[in-house]
Parts: sequence; C-alpha cells; structure tokens
Amino acid sequence: MNYWQFKFTDWDGWKTIQTEDTVRWTSYKTIDSEPNNIAINDIVFLFRGGSSLNKNLKGIYLIAKVLDVDFEETHPVNLKIIKNLNNDIFKAELYGFEDVVKKINKLQMSAKYYKFLATENPNRIYELINENTAVIDDFKNIENDDSLTNTEKENLVKCRIGQGDFRKKLINYWNGCSVTQYQDISILIASHIKPWKNSTNKERLDLYNGFLLTPNLDKLFDKGYITFNNEGCIIISNVLENPNLLGVDESFKIKIQSKHLPYLKFHRSEIFQKA
Repeated sequence: MNYWQFKFTDWDGWKTIQTEDTVRWTSYKTIDSEPNNIAINDIVFLFRGGSSLNKNLKGIYLIAKVLDVDFEETHPVNLKIIKNLNNDIFKAELYGFEDVVKKINKLQMSAKYYKFLATENPNRIYELINENTAVIDDFKNIENDDSLTNTEKENLVKCRIGQGDFRKKLINYWNGCSVTQYQDISILIASHIKPWKNSTNKERLDLYNGFLLTPNLDKLFDKGYITFNNEGCIIISNVLENPNLLGVDESFKIKIQSKHLPYLKFHRSEIFQKA
C-alpha cells in the first residue's frame, strides 16, 4: 500500500463531503510523471495548498482510499472518503514534517498527485491524524456531557492530553518511571492502564489506572506489546520482535497495589497482543 497527497486550492467539495462519500478526482500527472502506479486501497491525503492561500487554511482536510483508477483520458481516480476532519485541519508541519510540507507546497497545480517516499514516513502522518481526531472527539464528548461540572470537564480535558491533576498524581506517586525509575519527569508520559476510550470518567482520573512511563515503554504498553501480571512482572508479547533493541528487559518489574489489578486484568485481556 502506498500513500499519496492530492493537492487542491479552489475545490469546494470539502465543505459538504461526508465520510463514506465517493469523489472523482481528475489530474494529468505527478510531480514528474504520470501516476500510473496508483493502486486500489492506496491511502490519499486531500491537502489544500497553494501560494495564494492563507497559511492558516493550508493542511490536510480529508483522508480517502482509492476505489479504482482509469488513466485512459484525464486519469480520473475514484476515492472513498474514510475520514473527514470536520474543519480541524491537520497541519503535518507541527508534528515534524516541515520538509515534506514545504516540498508539496512548491508543487505546481498541474501536478496534483504526489506519492510519498517511504523515508517521509507517511504512515506516521496517518497515525497522527487518527490520534488527533480521536482526542478532538473526546473533547467534544466531554463538553457536551451535561452531567459534568465545569471543573470536572476541565480536569478530564487536561487528563486527556496528559496534563493536569492526573499526571501530577502519577508523578507524586511514582517519583519517576513506574518501570525503570528514570527520573527526568519532563519526558515521562502519563499512561492509562485501561485505555481512555474504555474507561468511565471516574476511571480516567483514578490514580491507580495509570503508570508513568518512558516514551518507548508507553508506546509498547499502549499498543499491547507489553503488559504486567498480578505480581508486577513484565509480560512481553511474542508478536514483538527484538524487544531488547527497544530497551525492554525480561527482568522488568513494577510495584503494584491491589487497586491496580482490575485495570491490569483489562489490559491483559483486551489490549495485550497474544500470539
């Protein structure tokens, strides 16, 4: 599967198109050649750009999947919209992709297709968009929950972005990484044991539903490549290749309390990747 960027400036379809809708995209060439290697199920970022466009309006508006392609005349590509960012434009340059964004912004409008190089890490852009929109949806759900006070809403929003009282409580409780005891708090991540999306509002703020982890351990725990048993010993998924290269050791152990156990049970049964 390849990743592409289709660039537009004046197309107004983004204002009304919805997820699951189809759109027929027409262009003549890529930056240097005809796009005859676009394939069904390739992922496409619909990017609004151009030198005449206000910089605040530049970014990815939609994500689509290629349904079919016909290059006989003007090379139409039929797309199915799989994510509408609902005016929450994704700006890849804010996430370390400045060079790619500059490159695409320099393309002529006759070169609407751009195929990402593997070295440009487009799959990470795709992951970030999904993560970003999930957080935005959570914010909207919190804001629309009439059962919460304004203070409770504020605490939940801060908790969702890894700040606020939840993170402070974890720092005071663990005094460093929960696993390695690494002390630089500035790079440690407040990680839920039972994921945010599966937790009640009370569970989301519960001290015992959280670890303070180094970035590598946080990502592995979040993706289910590692977990812990009721004695706090690490369990490493057989799916994870060369865990030692990621700083994971079979001797890792975490000091847990009985209040951690229900959350860990959920993580082992629902999140951990079993062989």
